[in-house]
Amino acid sequence: MMRAVIYGVLALTLAGLLGWNLAETEPPRMGFDGSELPTLPATDNPGSGHNLEQDLAALYERQAWSARAPQSEESGHTEQSETEGPEGLDRFRLLGILRVTGSVPEALLRDQNAKDNSPAVFRAQEGELLKDSEVTLAAIGQQQISLEQAGESKTLLLFPRRPMNGTSE
Repeated sequence: MMRAVIYGVLALTLAGLLGWNLAETEPPRMGFDGSELPTLPATDNPGSGHNLEQDLAALYERQAWSARAPQSEESGHTEQSETEGPEGLDRFRLLGILRVTGSVPEALLRDQNAKDNSPAVFRAQEGELLKDSEVTLAAIGQQQISLEQAGESKTLLLFPRRPMNGTSE
């Protein structure tokens, strides 16, 4: 009986040591050496905007701001182009606000009534008329912008609030 207990304890001890050696983890590092960071392109003047324009042009071309997959020409794309989009203050959607040190903040907007020959996404500064319309970009805030047209105004939020009860606003 005593011999079975000793063999059992010895077997458990050896199994524990073997498991400990096999599951040995890397000790935690206390310092930060920066090797985990991705490399950034080296520029003489990071605020110059030279590469920024090329990068934004590539994003516009690829429509990278959209989470939807691009539609093929065979799909029901012709039905959407036949119907007119919203007009007035409801025509534009806020996609982002660009703030670069040393330059005026700009809003990245989407024109929901864009024609085939003009880009649907564009940038606008405060006080500009938006895309051949009577709508003016009145103010750019922290996470919102204000649009005005003929004395009427509307605020567009960068992150619109969604009701929790299932109704639409």
